[in-house]
Amino acid sequence: DLATTRCSDSAADEIGTRFSIPSGATSSYEVVGAEIGFSQTPTSSKSFKVILYNDTTVLQDVTFDSDRIPTVAGYRTMRVFFDEVSLSSLSPGSNYILSIQPQETGCFMLPMAYSVNTAAELSAYPGGAEWYYAYRVDAGSWSFTTTKRPHITPIIKTLTANGGVTY
Repeated sequence: DLATTRCSDSAADEIGTRFSIPSGATSSYEVVGAEIGFSQTPTSSKSFKVILYNDTTVLQDVTFDSDRIPTVAGYRTMRVFFDEVSLSSLSPGSNYILSIQPQETGCFMLPMAYSVNTAAELSAYPGGAEWYYAYRVDAGSWSFTTTKRPHITPIIKTLTANGGVTY
Protein backbone atom coordinates (compact mmCIF):
# COMPACT_ATOMS: atom_id res chain seq x y z
CA ASP A 1 0.00 0.00 0.00
CA LEU A 2 1.03 3.62 -0.17
CA ALA A 3 2.05 5.62 2.82
CA THR A 4 0.72 9.16 2.97
CA THR A 5 2.53 11.80 0.98
CA ARG A 6 5.22 13.22 3.27
CA CYS A 7 4.91 16.91 4.03
CA SER A 8 6.52 18.91 6.80
CA ASP A 9 3.02 20.03 7.71
CA SER A 10 1.52 16.48 7.59
CA ALA A 11 -0.06 14.77 10.58
CA ALA A 12 2.94 12.41 10.71
CA ASP A 13 5.73 14.44 9.16
CA GLU A 14 8.52 11.93 9.83
CA ILE A 15 8.30 8.22 9.10
CA GLY A 16 10.80 5.42 9.34
CA THR A 17 11.62 1.83 10.05
CA ARG A 18 12.20 0.76 13.63
CA PHE A 19 14.73 -2.08 13.42
CA SER A 20 16.94 -4.31 15.51
CA ILE A 21 19.58 -6.93 14.66
CA PRO A 22 19.38 -9.97 16.99
CA SER A 23 21.95 -9.89 19.79
CA GLY A 24 23.36 -13.33 18.98
CA ALA A 25 24.04 -12.41 15.36
CA THR A 26 26.96 -10.01 15.80
CA SER A 27 28.84 -7.95 18.38
CA SER A 28 28.43 -4.65 16.49
CA TYR A 29 27.44 -3.26 13.09
CA GLU A 30 27.30 -0.04 11.06
CA VAL A 31 24.58 1.42 8.83
CA VAL A 32 25.96 3.33 5.84
CA GLY A 33 22.66 4.50 4.34
CA ALA A 34 19.07 3.68 3.38
CA GLU A 35 17.20 2.18 0.47
CA ILE A 36 13.92 4.05 -0.02
CA GLY A 37 11.06 2.94 -2.24
CA PHE A 38 8.51 5.50 -3.38
CA SER A 39 5.83 6.14 -5.95
CA GLN A 40 5.36 9.68 -7.17
CA THR A 41 7.65 12.10 -8.85
CA PRO A 42 9.06 14.15 -5.97
CA THR A 43 8.21 17.82 -5.85
CA SER A 44 11.08 19.87 -7.25
CA SER A 45 13.19 22.15 -5.08
CA LYS A 46 12.49 20.22 -1.88
CA SER A 47 14.88 18.44 0.42
CA PHE A 48 14.61 15.74 3.03
CA LYS A 49 16.87 14.18 5.60
CA VAL A 50 17.60 10.53 6.08
CA ILE A 51 18.26 10.13 9.79
CA LEU A 52 19.47 7.24 11.95
CA TYR A 53 18.23 7.53 15.54
CA ASN A 54 18.74 5.80 18.83
CA ASP A 55 15.24 6.71 20.13
CA THR A 56 15.28 10.52 19.64
CA THR A 57 19.09 10.95 19.58
CA VAL A 58 20.46 11.55 16.08
CA LEU A 59 23.38 9.22 15.34
CA GLN A 60 23.82 10.02 11.62
CA ASP A 61 22.03 12.14 9.05
CA VAL A 62 22.29 13.40 5.51
CA THR A 63 20.23 15.93 3.53
CA PHE A 64 19.08 14.96 0.05
CA ASP A 65 17.80 17.35 -2.65
CA SER A 66 14.70 16.10 -4.52
CA ASP A 67 16.04 17.65 -7.75
CA ARG A 68 18.57 14.80 -7.86
CA ILE A 69 15.75 12.27 -8.40
CA PRO A 70 14.72 11.58 -12.02
CA THR A 71 11.20 12.73 -12.87
CA VAL A 72 9.99 9.37 -14.16
CA ALA A 73 6.52 8.24 -13.11
CA GLY A 74 5.99 4.95 -11.27
CA TYR A 75 7.55 3.00 -8.43
CA ARG A 76 11.27 3.37 -7.93
CA THR A 77 13.93 2.82 -5.31
CA MET A 78 16.93 4.90 -4.49
CA ARG A 79 19.84 4.59 -2.13
CA VAL A 80 20.96 7.48 0.03
CA PHE A 81 24.29 7.23 1.87
CA PHE A 82 25.34 9.02 5.03
CA ASP A 83 28.22 11.47 4.65
CA GLU A 84 29.83 11.09 8.08
CA VAL A 85 33.50 10.16 8.01
CA SER A 86 33.00 7.80 10.97
CA LEU A 87 29.83 5.74 11.18
CA SER A 88 28.19 4.97 14.52
CA SER A 89 28.86 1.53 15.94
CA LEU A 90 25.46 -0.02 16.64
CA SER A 91 24.71 -2.67 19.25
CA PRO A 92 22.77 -5.81 18.38
CA GLY A 93 19.59 -6.21 20.41
CA SER A 94 19.12 -2.42 20.60
CA ASN A 95 16.33 -0.66 18.71
CA TYR A 96 17.10 2.03 16.14
CA ILE A 97 14.95 4.11 13.76
CA LEU A 98 15.92 4.96 10.19
CA SER A 99 13.67 7.78 9.00
CA ILE A 100 12.95 10.32 6.30
CA GLN A 101 12.05 13.86 7.32
CA PRO A 102 10.94 16.68 4.97
CA GLN A 103 12.82 19.95 5.42
CA GLU A 104 10.37 22.45 3.89
CA THR A 105 6.64 22.96 3.98
CA GLY A 106 4.73 21.35 1.17
CA CYS A 107 4.82 17.76 0.00
CA PHE A 108 7.72 16.01 -1.62
CA MET A 109 7.29 12.24 -2.07
CA LEU A 110 5.06 9.24 -1.51
CA PRO A 111 7.08 6.52 0.27
CA MET A 112 5.86 2.96 -0.19
CA ALA A 113 4.82 0.72 2.69
CA TYR A 114 3.13 -2.60 3.03
CA SER A 115 0.69 -3.82 5.66
CA VAL A 116 0.06 -7.28 7.05
CA ASN A 117 -2.73 -8.73 9.18
CA THR A 118 -0.53 -9.64 12.17
CA ALA A 119 2.96 -8.61 13.25
CA ALA A 120 4.10 -12.24 13.00
CA GLU A 121 3.56 -12.10 9.22
CA LEU A 122 6.52 -9.70 8.95
CA SER A 123 8.73 -12.68 9.84
CA ALA A 124 8.49 -13.70 6.18
CA TYR A 125 10.40 -10.54 5.16
CA PRO A 126 14.06 -9.56 5.71
CA GLY A 127 14.49 -8.24 9.24
CA GLY A 128 11.43 -10.15 10.44
CA ALA A 129 8.88 -8.87 12.93
CA GLU A 130 11.51 -6.64 14.58
CA TRP A 131 11.43 -4.18 11.65
CA TYR A 132 8.26 -2.07 11.46
CA TYR A 133 6.66 1.35 10.88
CA ALA A 134 7.68 4.31 13.08
CA TYR A 135 6.21 7.80 12.83
CA ARG A 136 6.06 11.08 14.73
CA VAL A 137 4.97 14.70 14.48
CA ASP A 138 7.21 17.75 14.93
CA ALA A 139 10.08 15.81 16.59
CA GLY A 140 7.76 14.45 19.30
CA SER A 141 7.62 10.93 20.69
CA TRP A 142 7.75 8.02 18.28
CA SER A 143 4.65 5.91 17.65
CA PHE A 144 4.72 2.48 16.04
CA THR A 145 2.56 0.24 13.86
CA THR A 146 3.81 -3.34 14.15
CA THR A 147 1.70 -4.54 11.20
CA LYS A 148 3.16 -2.13 8.66
CA ARG A 149 6.63 -1.61 7.20
CA PRO A 150 7.78 1.30 5.05
CA HIS A 151 10.28 0.70 2.27
CA ILE A 152 13.01 2.46 4.23
CA THR A 153 15.63 -0.23 4.66
CA PRO A 154 19.02 0.12 6.36
CA ILE A 155 22.08 -0.59 4.24
CA ILE A 156 24.47 -2.39 6.56
CA LYS A 157 28.13 -1.78 5.84
CA THR A 158 29.97 -3.76 8.49
CA LEU A 159 29.06 -6.68 10.74
CA THR A 160 31.55 -7.65 13.42
CA ALA A 161 31.12 -11.26 14.52
CA ASN A 162 31.24 -12.17 18.20
CA GLY A 163 34.75 -13.58 17.64
CA GLY A 164 36.00 -10.21 16.31
CA VAL A 165 35.93 -11.07 12.60
CA THR A 166 34.56 -8.18 10.50
CA TYR A 167 32.36 -8.81 7.43
